[in-house]
Amino acid sequence: MKTLLYSIIFLSFSAISFGQNSNLNPFVGNWEWINGNETFKVELFKARSSEGEVIKGHYILINNVTNDVIYKSNKLLLPEIDYYYGHAIYLGSSDPTYISGSVDDNVLFSGDGNYAVKLGQLKFTLQNTCPTCPTTATWKVSRLPGGQVGLPQTFTIPTDIVLTKID
Repeated sequence: MKTLLYSIIFLSFSAISFGQNSNLNPFVGNWEWINGNETFKVELFKARSSEGEVIKGHYILINNVTNDVIYKSNKLLLPEIDYYYGHAIYLGSSDPTYISGSVDDNVLFSGDGNYAVKLGQLKFTLQNTCPTCPTTATWKVSRLPGGQVGLPQTFTIPTDIVLTKID
């Protein structure tokens, strides 16, 4: 019985350790891209899922002149119960320089007074830079195969930019 208990404890700790992915650490944090009077900001954070550790995140576009929010992914959906959209970015990888997954463009205005969600594939790749240079990464969004009937063919969010890590 004692051996069985020790085996269960050992397997539990092994499973927890196995689920941690230090390759995700370079991606965690706040990133931004400045385009004229607008700044596109991305927040990436580690989260647990059934696959182990993954990266989830949000994005926001801000007008630099007025500091107004043009759009954001983590928007309030049901004010009466304080319910927000949740994560719009879901990424994973075992590679320390590249992660990929999905992004929800949930700021598309459908024209009928409602917002729609366009799903895309996101590829996020760290760029090699000098040791004293800020960390940068490419952000590439593409359409997923298959049709999304009634949605625009293009994305509202940027699809091919270089983000700079700001923390």
